[in-house]
Amino acid sequence: MWVFNPPPAYGVRQNPTQGEHFVNDRIDRNEALVREAIQNSLDARPNSPKGTATVKFTFRTVGELKRLHEYHKELHPHLDACGVDLPKPAANEPHVLLVEDYGTVGLTGPLDEDDEGHFSLFWRNIGSSSKGENKGGRWGLGKTVFPNSSKISAFFGITFRKGDRGPILMGQVALKKHKIRNQTFQPHAFYCASGREEFEKPITDKSETEKFEKLFGTERGNQPGFSAAVLFPHESLKPKELLLAVIEHFFYPILEGSLIVHVDAEVIDKRTIHEIVASRRFPELHRLKQIIQFATEVVALEKAKNHAVDSVSKMNFPSGGIGKECFDQEHLAQMKKEYQDGKILGLTVPVTIRSKSEGESHSYIYLFLQHLPGLTHSADYYLRGGISVIENRSFGETDECLGILLAEEEKVSKFLGDSENPAHTNWNSRSAGLEKKYRDSMKTVLFIRKSLRQFFDLLAKEEGVTDPDALLDFFFEESGPRDPEVKPPPPRPPPPPRRPVLVEVRKIEGGFRATSGPDLKKENLPLKVSIFMAYDCLRGNPFKKYSPADFEIENPPNEVGTKGVKKASGTNNSLSFVVTDVDFVAEVKGFDPSRDLKIRTRVVNEEAE
Repeated sequence: MWVFNPPPAYGVRQNPTQGEHFVNDRIDRNEALVREAIQNSLDARPNSPKGTATVKFTFRTVGELKRLHEYHKELHPHLDACGVDLPKPAANEPHVLLVEDYGTVGLTGPLDEDDEGHFSLFWRNIGSSSKGENKGGRWGLGKTVFPNSSKISAFFGITFRKGDRGPILMGQVALKKHKIRNQTFQPHAFYCASGREEFEKPITDKSETEKFEKLFGTERGNQPGFSAAVLFPHESLKPKELLLAVIEHFFYPILEGSLIVHVDAEVIDKRTIHEIVASRRFPELHRLKQIIQFATEVVALEKAKNHAVDSVSKMNFPSGGIGKECFDQEHLAQMKKEYQDGKILGLTVPVTIRSKSEGESHSYIYLFLQHLPGLTHSADYYLRGGISVIENRSFGETDECLGILLAEEEKVSKFLGDSENPAHTNWNSRSAGLEKKYRDSMKTVLFIRKSLRQFFDLLAKEEGVTDPDALLDFFFEESGPRDPEVKPPPPRPPPPPRRPVLVEVRKIEGGFRATSGPDLKKENLPLKVSIFMAYDCLRGNPFKKYSPADFEIENPPNEVGTKGVKKASGTNNSLSFVVTDVDFVAEVKGFDPSRDLKIRTRVVNEEAE
């Protein structure tokens, strides 16, 4: 039965908001579920990281809706009190989304106490995790993707562990603090074998677990692992979108053979992934064909045959980077030739991890590049513990290159895991957890984040090359006499009228200042303004090549100051605000003075919402 308990009469009370860490402008609900569910399963392999995990996503229609009603009817008054509309299940639509893993150990640990075991941490602790080393998860928030995937924020879980007599069943709903007939209830409630104001124990009765498995269609039986049953899955969750997310974010462990994924009847493994990517059924995946082929060859490449940095001391770790001074001139020329010839180039880069408790240890990251002239979808991937850290990407569309950074060695994987945000999308050099555990943590993260781009620049940059046609448009002269019968071209039309200058942006030391332009009048207000920034680069569009490793305007050392504006917000490389006063100022400082800052401004002269 579902058990809701009243909150204690003391302490801080908080409504669940953890789902916002996983579903945002960069990651949708399908990607969030795939990334967290699969990462949890990879972490739960008994021989991790060498074992193979199988994860199944299955949409099920429950034929006996009356029996399904028994599992959610007790939630109805609580859903109503929280303003959650109860779905009206139709016979032809999915009522349950099953997320099941096999080849894992399940939720291990005691069932009748709140300890550091996986079972207790999964069900009873948000923001706590026992994961470490090169495991993917850290924050203990990934489990929140299951209620976040349900229209009514409810899911069930059934697990079997080696040595158990049978499966173990529990359920959870994550609403918000609410009242029913003057009785206040906590946001979270359990489907369990206990009564109110008792320690929540799971259901182990064989008749109950068999009834659940038969209705919901789980195939757990006595196979170790975990099955989550998301009740009334969100309408944005679709089989095709889940499949796209699986391949986008986990192609590398699939190609390695450490992961097999089923999405309904579709099986994605190291043999079928190429066919699926090339299939006409999934044209959205065609852009990944070359990166999948590239990753296949990287998997097969022996790391022992990689190039290695010749002079480790000249890397000046962790303050420096990978430059030409790190290699013998002949070695560098050889690598550049291999790169231009389109060969896959691997580089082993030493990294020192300075733990405050364990002292110094040495580890490695592996960089791989392939130059493909005419490539229309350049891409760089950063992989740790099987998961793709997507916000580190810095390659532009015109770079004509594919790149992979592998951080799979135990020490460096553990270090980078401690730097990740809850959604594992970024290596945050300013993570508070890093500063407590490591020395030189910020410099070490930045060194790793920039290494693949530096390796690319080292090989792709052409020094001392001039373009004989560069000034052709400026100094063009016709040769030979003019034919008198050929009519001269018509005169050019007059230039369009000058656009009014409403905002002026001037560079200042370490940044820029935006102020009113000569044409800004009171009647133009309020005025929406967006300013985009990027460091200049030798090739390609600097704005497309922006990377959070360059700077993040919302974080130190950048500083934002404003006057005469409202709704000012800075994210990554953009600053947006609404001008409310003709005498306004918006100023940003803290950029690298040794780099050329490029700025774009967008002004919208209309009523601000």
